[in-house]
Amino acid sequence: MKPTGITRRRFLETTAIAATATMLPLSSALAQTKPKYTRYNVLSPGGQKALASYAKAIGKMMALPPDHPQNWFRNAFIHFMDCPHGNWWFYVWHRGYLGYFEETIRNLSGDPTFAIPYWDWTAQKQPEIPASMFDGVLTPRDMAFEPYTGDLGRFTAYIQPALKAYWDKLSAAQREQLNHRGYTEFDLLWNDVNGYDPKADNAVAGNLAYAVTCNARYLTKQNPKLDGKTSYDVSPFVVYAGLLPTEFNSSESVLSFTSVKTPSHNKPPAGPNVFSTLEGLPHNKVHNYIGGVGPLDFGPYGNMANNLSPIDPVFFLHHSNMDRLWDVWTRKQQHQNLPWLPKGDDLKTLSSEPFLFYVDGKGQY
Repeated sequence: MKPTGITRRRFLETTAIAATATMLPLSSALAQTKPKYTRYNVLSPGGQKALASYAKAIGKMMALPPDHPQNWFRNAFIHFMDCPHGNWWFYVWHRGYLGYFEETIRNLSGDPTFAIPYWDWTAQKQPEIPASMFDGVLTPRDMAFEPYTGDLGRFTAYIQPALKAYWDKLSAAQREQLNHRGYTEFDLLWNDVNGYDPKADNAVAGNLAYAVTCNARYLTKQNPKLDGKTSYDVSPFVVYAGLLPTEFNSSESVLSFTSVKTPSHNKPPAGPNVFSTLEGLPHNKVHNYIGGVGPLDFGPYGNMANNLSPIDPVFFLHHSNMDRLWDVWTRKQQHQNLPWLPKGDDLKTLSSEPFLFYVDGKGQY
């Protein structure tokens, strides 16, 4: 993705600088009430148990008709149509997206204890996709995806009519938000699925948000490891640097926990240094490399390198870890008697932004 077209292409390169950091004793920083749900490290027994429920629910979501709000691919289009990146809405929007998704998984799997396991990249000497994420429907390269993503024509015939019908019923407020993304009509939205560039009158491989089944994830069970550059970007040194900022948002990217301030979560950021350290490095670079950015240049890429990234089930483990880091940062701020949210008008703006495309655990918009 680029600043002038945030809804398409790979995630931006970032110029955020990692600063020196020391480990903070966070585990016992604050007393907490017993949580209703617990997100486990995916490598733990609790994480593996959660994966079984996750896989069961994915199968059920894929079997739902394409006009059902909880259909697996329709769930990915929530992200495609509404996700913020490179701005200060990133953490809060994705927390809501994960929370409603967990409701859906609990209901469809029959597991009332389910919470998304997190993939802690720093827990591995050389980070790699957990082996279980290559089993069955936990990888988008599984044959269960083939009837839907076998080729672009098949995917179009399957999802486009239902998506167009949904588009035609959107509210004026939803349309206004989509206008900020450049989606003033349905065909412009679909251009970001099939990679069509009106100026060139041709499809551009690197612009595709669709990924064919056999190429839906670059990494495989035989080649699961992140490369050296991406491994550095998810290292403890970089993660600690991303936790160092003492302000929720600052005009200086290295001093800001969140990325740049924009007037709407759908408003694309502009200029250099738009990303905070954690969003720009571990978040973006993991997305890119799993999608094949670098090895597969200049595209087409796998799902994780585009805004239909939630089609790849590893998306939710990756974002569960990003959400965990927000919690770590918040508790660090509280422990040091520092603010963990913006103040004054900024807090009012952050708190009143409407997110209008979520679907809850019962399939209600």
